[in-house]
Amino acid sequence: MYPKQSSATKGLAISIDNPHLSYKPGDTITGRVYRQVPVLVGAQDVTVTLQLIGRAKAEIDEWSDHYGESSRKYLSSVEMFPPSNTKQTLHQGPLDIPRTVPGLAYDKLESQEYDESTCRSWPFAMVIPTHASSISGPGKVVQSRTGCQRLGFVVADKDGNVAERPLPPSTYKRKREYGSGEYISGCIEYFLQAHLVSVGSNSKPEAVAPITVTSDPAQSKSEAVTPITFISDPAQREPEAVAPITVINDAAQVLPPRTGLRSFVKRWV
Repeated sequence: MYPKQSSATKGLAISIDNPHLSYKPGDTITGRVYRQVPVLVGAQDVTVTLQLIGRAKAEIDEWSDHYGESSRKYLSSVEMFPPSNTKQTLHQGPLDIPRTVPGLAYDKLESQEYDESTCRSWPFAMVIPTHASSISGPGKVVQSRTGCQRLGFVVADKDGNVAERPLPPSTYKRKREYGSGEYISGCIEYFLQAHLVSVGSNSKPEAVAPITVTSDPAQSKSEAVTPITFISDPAQREPEAVAPITVINDAAQVLPPRTGLRSFVKRWV
């Protein structure tokens, strides 16, 4: 499992103004979403949206032989904030783009720099949330050969209250356990994601621009390290019902102990 990769096509791309190596919670990212080629179907009713996604993912691959014939995969994912909170509609209505460049909507772009004379673009200003709040969303545990089960996650204390916590920084870690036949990986990632939808068309171009978020140095140490606990069922609030997975603001601790994640995924399968 790897963090989300950059994606740009002639059908849709994201260009960030003066891109930084990293951003802090509360920073504003400005740029443009653009398209180079005409909309062939549904050009009279086109919607272009942009949102910031923040999520934590963890994955375990297990195998019991050298050929990987007996294997299982466990995957969990949870959002740092509801994507609807950051969603922006950049365009809605007719979209007429004259043909100025050759190619099709799915042709990839090597560079996300845009030329205003050869495309139609829409400016944006996206504010990075300062806290991870009201986290909920679809998690899933995938088992090869035995189907798929979906789990819901909420973040709450034992009384059922959802609290805000400082936004954790971007990070990625992986580890391979040869003795036990396991490959463990996990990440906290943030990325801008744009979509273009035209009525009646099966083509739905998507553009992705990953960003790196660091901790806010203004936060005190006590504020910067606040664990987030995933509870498998909103009705289960007792301490013993809390699944042993935490996402913490220390990049060195993004992955839970191996036994913790294993016991979590096996407990609910």
